[in-house]
Amino acid sequence: MNKFLMTSLLLSALPAVDAVATEQPKLIVQITVDQLRGDLLKRYADHFVASGKSKGFKRFLDDGTLYTNAHYRHATTLTAVGHATLATGAIPSQHGLVSNDWYDRSTGKSMYCVADASNTLLGAKGYSSSAANLLASTFSDELFQATNGQAKIYAVSIKDRGAVLTGGHHGKAFWFDKKTGNMVTSTYYYPELPAFAEQFNQSDAKDAYLGASWSLSLKESQYHNDASNRPYQMPPKGFNLGFPHGMPLTRPPPTMTC
Repeated sequence: MNKFLMTSLLLSALPAVDAVATEQPKLIVQITVDQLRGDLLKRYADHFVASGKSKGFKRFLDDGTLYTNAHYRHATTLTAVGHATLATGAIPSQHGLVSNDWYDRSTGKSMYCVADASNTLLGAKGYSSSAANLLASTFSDELFQATNGQAKIYAVSIKDRGAVLTGGHHGKAFWFDKKTGNMVTSTYYYPELPAFAEQFNQSDAKDAYLGASWSLSLKESQYHNDASNRPYQMPPKGFNLGFPHGMPLTRPPPTMTC
């Protein structure tokens, strides 16, 4: 039976001893796409490729379960709050993440949602992150408990809060460091940066798109939205307005943030 969860979390689970193995999924992939409204799946469905294995959104729509009336029960839909709710099923007052940043009355300072001064960043220099502020158990934490710690749980995201809050307390979280282009983690998860992460950081993967151009795959007239240069467009830093988007020819200096 195919099971999909549309909500950067990778879980590899062993079947529970008291369950029928054929009914247990061995791999669960959770993908959270920020600001992807549910109605957009149908709005752009005519551009999805034919259904089948490895066919993206079309496969989710054809073979998965589509919830047509799903809503947050809280008003603050910032990234950290949403990730924590998706991962735990709890509301902010229960899982403890009320915003991306908040004022801590006990210290008199601003608190970033996943910042953790008791740990050290691995793979770069900067502040460290962990799930210490997450008060509720995530579904990956429950999977860890259900398999007596045998489930392999990895969460990957461009931002630390995206990986940390979906990976939970027992997952291994990795995120992108803007200053270096490295994938990093913290001593909350590992005593030192794993060899596979170090190997990736030393590879040419992060520089593979230098000098490349991001062009439209279809004629501009075929798109639902105008892809041309518009005064209200706000391109990502380093990109030009409209298509094609040209990538920089060289890496920025280490002190520059993207």
